[in-house]
Amino acid sequence: MSNQEQIALLKQGVEVWNEWRKNNLNAPINLSGIRLIEADLSEANLHKAILIGANLMDTNLSGANLCETNFWKANLRGAILSRAELKEAHLIESDLRGANLWKANLYKANLYKADLRAASLCKAYLYQADLSEANLSCSALCEVYLCEADLYEADLCGADLEGANCEGADLLNIHFDAHTHWSSMSSWKDAKGIPQEWRYEADQGDELSQISKVNAIG
Repeated sequence: MSNQEQIALLKQGVEVWNEWRKNNLNAPINLSGIRLIEADLSEANLHKAILIGANLMDTNLSGANLCETNFWKANLRGAILSRAELKEAHLIESDLRGANLWKANLYKANLYKADLRAASLCKAYLYQADLSEANLSCSALCEVYLCEADLYEADLCGADLEGANCEGADLLNIHFDAHTHWSSMSSWKDAKGIPQEWRYEADQGDELSQISKVNAIG
């Protein structure tokens, strides 16, 4: 089936598409350049699909199977990807500004240089994900699982990391500012490249806590 035929099939709706996929599990899926703005693709089976340069702005992909899908330079701005399966997905240089990735599974996903400004990744699973040079400024990263993730030179200015788990993550050369909410991170044990400013403030906080305890006892 040609690229245009597959695009036409997907535009008929998720029910039609998933039924076709069920009967054509080994068929290569190439939807590069597809334009489906504000479409409803929730629960769609797009496993291993090629969506290079696709325009899926404001599209609902909640609960979709997007494992190993190639979204290189795709427009997913404002897309709903909550609870989506994005295991080992390729999102290199993709536009995910304002996207909703709540509880999305991004295990080993490649988000190199992805634009995630103001995106919501609360409770997302990003174990061993590549977020190097990604723009995460003003993003919501509450309770996100970033263990062993690569955040080399990622932009975290204004990001909210409340309850985030960064154990073993690469934080070398990350960018942050006074609006980065990092003090209530759940853990950064064994993380590499922890900013000295963070270490200093954490140590100061521990010292003040100990003094308060001593004063309380006294």
